[in-house]
Amino acid sequence: RVRASIKMFVVPKGVGLGDLGFKLKVAAGDVVVYSMVFDTAAYRVGVRDGYKLIRAADQPVDSEKIISVLKTSPRPLKLVFKVKKKAVRKLRAAVKAAQVGGMI
Repeated sequence: RVRASIKMFVVPKGVGLGDLGFKLKVAAGDVVVYSMVFDTAAYRVGVRDGYKLIRAADQPVDSEKIISVLKTSPRPLKLVFKVKKKAVRKLRAAVKAAQVGGMI
């Protein structure tokens, strides 16, 4: 059994699509976070690379319409992300391995 956790990020007024602190891509029909910028509001609330965007503007995410929703929805805009615990464990193991190897 794989458990999932939910993270919410509220995009404040005045923040555009290019200023979210991360990028989104469509992978296998899911809208997924990548290129996360450290020390941003989204990072501070726990959004990370690989998280799946599941709701935007209180609606389920449609991968074909997400860009227009993000561009046109009024702020503040609530985004809800889902991550599988297995992915978190994998990320933590990679970070630990990098630290032990002296890369970080």
